[in-house]
Amino acid sequence: MDPTLAARFARQKEKLERGEDVAEIGSKADQKKQLDPVLAQRWEKLQAGKCLETVVNDEIGSIADKTVKLDPVLAKRWSKQQERYETGVCDIPDVVSVADKSTKLDPVLAERWAAAHERMLTGNSDVPEVGSRADFSRKDTEFSKTFAKVQKQAKQGTSEAERCHLQLSAGQKTEHTVPWESSGQSGRLQWSAVALSDLTIDLEVCAVVRPPSAAEGEVSEVILQRHARGGTFVGSLDAASDRRLAVQGDKKMRKEVVSVIFKFSNSFSWFTGKEVELVLLKD
Repeated sequence: MDPTLAARFARQKEKLERGEDVAEIGSKADQKKQLDPVLAQRWEKLQAGKCLETVVNDEIGSIADKTVKLDPVLAKRWSKQQERYETGVCDIPDVVSVADKSTKLDPVLAERWAAAHERMLTGNSDVPEVGSRADFSRKDTEFSKTFAKVQKQAKQGTSEAERCHLQLSAGQKTEHTVPWESSGQSGRLQWSAVALSDLTIDLEVCAVVRPPSAAEGEVSEVILQRHARGGTFVGSLDAASDRRLAVQGDKKMRKEVVSVIFKFSNSFSWFTGKEVELVLLKD
């Protein structure tokens, strides 16, 4: 037998001879669970019915107190708000879902907005609109000088200059038709289109032509400038010499020009409106 175990048996035997209580071991050992002393004391109080006389503050098991303790700083703020509310002070800001959601404007933007609002109240109607209703007009543009030169050339000769200012809102398309004033097989047209403010625009230029010896309503289109995106477009059409107007199989026969159509498109821009200056020089 193991010496340590033999010594334990000897001590138990001595306790039995002296009449002392000896704990059972092995399969006859005490199977009772040893409760925590504090918990055992509370259990005795409950069993004795003392819970009816005094309030038991702490529950046990699954019905234990599950309240969440607030952060000390937050608890102080909450108590201050409760005091203000009880004293009748109503300037307590709402919290969580009903919190103040007002957006603070940039100081520069707020100053401009205040100035514009003041001008509107005083009766000045020159306050510019913003967003999709913005005023696209420009009194002095970088294209004015170019148009002045073209107009000067037109006065010196037999040419006629025309200037068109087009406005396209976001996503808008528009067409500008120029009738061919001279004979359909003679005359010359030069054009220059510029999208202002260093922006871009889509443009396609085509000529409406009538074949020789064709009925009055029989017309077709000839592409002069294919659909392209850019800031500046320059082109010309000479009805007497342009190869695109020649009839296939007979170089002497030419198609008659009825008009020239400028197809502008801002459909690719969802938010920004565009200004376009179109200058025409007719010979």
